Amino acid sequence: MGLYKCYTFNRRPLKLVYAEKFTSRLEVLAAERKIKKWTRQKKERLIMFGWTGFMK
Repeated sequence: MGLYKCYTFNRRPLKLVYAEKFTSRLEVLAAERKIKKWTRQKKERLIMFGWTGFMK
């Protein structure tokens, strides 16, 4: 929406390609750290198949 300038401000438009619900903030941070270390190919598989399809 461009309400304030941040890292993604100049990288618009953005498109949400994957979302997941977590029960705690600690789970979110752990998952985020884990995914950030993955290769692009592994992240694309997660986007295409979701978490359960990805793990097969």
